[in-house]
Amino acid sequence: MFSAMDADDILNDLPDQLLQALFDAVEAAALDWRQHTAEHPDWTAPMYERDTAGWIHARLRSHLSQRLDGLGGVSIVDREPNYVITALGADGRMYQCRVKRHNENDLISSYPTVSDRQFWGDEPSEFDELDVIRLALGYRWDRDARSVGVSVVSYRRGKNNPIWAVEIQRSAVRGSVLTFTPISPTLPAVDLLDAQRAVQPASGEE
Repeated sequence: MFSAMDADDILNDLPDQLLQALFDAVEAAALDWRQHTAEHPDWTAPMYERDTAGWIHARLRSHLSQRLDGLGGVSIVDREPNYVITALGADGRMYQCRVKRHNENDLISSYPTVSDRQFWGDEPSEFDELDVIRLALGYRWDRDARSVGVSVVSYRRGKNNPIWAVEIQRSAVRGSVLTFTPISPTLPAVDLLDAQRAVQPASGEE
């Protein structure tokens, strides 16, 4: 029986093209960031975390939109501050996804607006009765190296309660094939506010 708590069930149901687009878009955004930091180190060195997140988020959003444009079963709502990808699974399930930067503990961050709390299930919504599965699509952020890492898909029951996360990488044996590595979210015994500061929301992003 299908369960959103099972990462394999979700990944097998999501459109392959969506996962490929995420992987390709993260790689492209990572390249953009590396080039930007190499060409303008005097600009990027003093950037705050939220400035960095905003810059990368804008590039990732652009690359994703280009790759998902015209893809059957996938639609995008891009109205500031919301960027939501809706996709139909193989069995007709509906997925709504937001693009998020994940820290090493799979925490994400966003402004705690009403729609944000409703999206992640932290506050009741009139749409709760609908069979919609909400996911975070994005990348792993290395704060110390200030670099974009691997692509990540995560499912959570509440924004600060990741149930599972999967990292997407290219197969070392067959370069055109993606591999999926489950990561067990481990929430450290630290103050949650400190942990959230490591993943400040991008400017203009809920």
